[in-house]
Amino acid sequence: MNSADRCPLCAVPIDAAAVEAAASRRDVRCPACGWTLAGPWRPGRADRAAAEAALSAARLEFDLRAAARAGDDWLPYASHLRGRPTEAQWQQARREVAAAREAARPSLGAVLDALGPNRALVVVAIEDAGLRLFVTGGVPAAGPLGYRELAAVPWPALLPGLPRDAAHRRFQLAGGPAGIDPAWADATIGGAVGDLVRRYCTSVDTAVMSGLPGMPFPDAVVRAFTGLLPDVRIAAGAPDAAALLDRIVAERPIARPYGLAALRARPGDGAAEVVRLPLFPAGARAGDEAQVRVRRAPGGAGQETALAVVTWDDPPEPVRIVTARMPRGAGGLVRVALDGPGRLRFLEPDTVDGAAPAWPELLRRVPRRLPSAAFATELVCVLELGGRAETARRRRDLVADLLELLGDELGGTARVAVVGHLDHPIEPKHKNRDVVSGGPLQAPDEAARTLADLPDAPSGPFGARAAPLEDSLDRAAALLHGPRDGRSRVLLTVAGRPPHPGSGHGDVIRPVEPCPRRLNWRHSVARLEAAGVRLVAVTDEPAPKDVPGQDARRSRDDPEWDVLGAAHRTCLDAVDAAGLAKVLGVLPDDEAPPLPFPLVP
Repeated sequence: MNSADRCPLCAVPIDAAAVEAAASRRDVRCPACGWTLAGPWRPGRADRAAAEAALSAARLEFDLRAAARAGDDWLPYASHLRGRPTEAQWQQARREVAAAREAARPSLGAVLDALGPNRALVVVAIEDAGLRLFVTGGVPAAGPLGYRELAAVPWPALLPGLPRDAAHRRFQLAGGPAGIDPAWADATIGGAVGDLVRRYCTSVDTAVMSGLPGMPFPDAVVRAFTGLLPDVRIAAGAPDAAALLDRIVAERPIARPYGLAALRARPGDGAAEVVRLPLFPAGARAGDEAQVRVRRAPGGAGQETALAVVTWDDPPEPVRIVTARMPRGAGGLVRVALDGPGRLRFLEPDTVDGAAPAWPELLRRVPRRLPSAAFATELVCVLELGGRAETARRRRDLVADLLELLGDELGGTARVAVVGHLDHPIEPKHKNRDVVSGGPLQAPDEAARTLADLPDAPSGPFGARAAPLEDSLDRAAALLHGPRDGRSRVLLTVAGRPPHPGSGHGDVIRPVEPCPRRLNWRHSVARLEAAGVRLVAVTDEPAPKDVPGQDARRSRDDPEWDVLGAAHRTCLDAVDAAGLAKVLGVLPDDEAPPLPFPLVP
């Protein structure tokens, strides 16, 4: 298309033949800008010079009005202006554009307020880059932030032929010479808008906000929506609709409750399941705070746990996910501040890291069943206080180290009792004296204080073949009696000598006096097993092995240890506190993958 086929002022395509035919009868004007294209007159040389000067001035005025619609300064568009303006010309163009601006539109916030709560609104934003469509209004489709982008359509897709350069494109959107037929532009934009309406705006409230008011092509988009949607709302625009929505929605209440994801064993079949601990109810606003208690997943103080706040939908949708190192002890406090829908700040713990796995990845890490270490634990440590002094000290040290570790890892989630026994007195008059001391089931730190208060064995002879272990077992059976309430129960026996027989004339194979109090250790074990207690033993010496040629007496083991170590048996030289905790099931095995979420308290 040559210059004769375009309006010399606005560059809109024209039918040159039709213009020439009509010019013999009347003045012919450009339908787009009103410029006189031809008429029934023959200009002389002076007239042609004046006409050229008038056209040059009109072109600059035309371009300056486009630049004034596009921005507050003409310099970004200088290369597209047909002339260089004076300050007076620029200010005149700005005044003309300001006078032509339409009345102020209601704000998007006002549109949302008028709409009412929990009602979807599709927002069509007309911006520099093109159109963006959002959904908001406190409905699930709007997502945790209160708004969600549905689609983005660049200007070249709406109106082919616009330049790629952003400044040049904005200048043409604002009415600068584009060489695009307005009727074709209206039809093309109308077709694209029709597709968007059918896909996103059917049977839902819609608002159109233009960040480019007064610009011809963006105004054509507004006209297309109003033509297709008679009830469409027109709101004041903004350069960045997402930023505007962010500010507006941040001041509104949350539409759906938020909860913290946590793990538990599902009642009935015991399968691991993700549940939500309530944090914020629907209607909570910026400035509200909430807190919830959880149990740290077992695995060490350095292990990171995902703190995932999710919506109360089915399925839940993540609002914010962080990772944190939970503080000492299993019972942890998670405290969160709400800064608006989808905007959360973690106040406790203070070891939060914003880098976290995605929600689907965290769900993939949930095991089919929780490890035994994930359950609250009741543990009774039965400790032989007598025997050789050095060995007795080593037994105490092992239990002390175990209690310190449990305090660090599990805190008050583990309830631990320490029960110690001394030897029965040799003097007949003291034979029935209670030889057991200790405390109730309590937190590991308190149990450690109980351990420290246990008496030391008096110096002097002691029976090498038995100790009053049966008395401690009787106490342990009483402590681990009653409903389990989902807790795992463990008896840890740390001793060197087996119990006395319950009655009769002692043990023929192992000559030992029966228990003076006639306590039967097997009865106590039966009560413990009925209560679901796992039996673990740490003996002074390892279990003898069948070695060819070994003396029969040395290869014989006390049968009591097979019972008291039914779940696991080891010896003092072969175990430390960390290894023992894993054997007891209160800490996970090294090969077990960490749990992704904290546990329900």
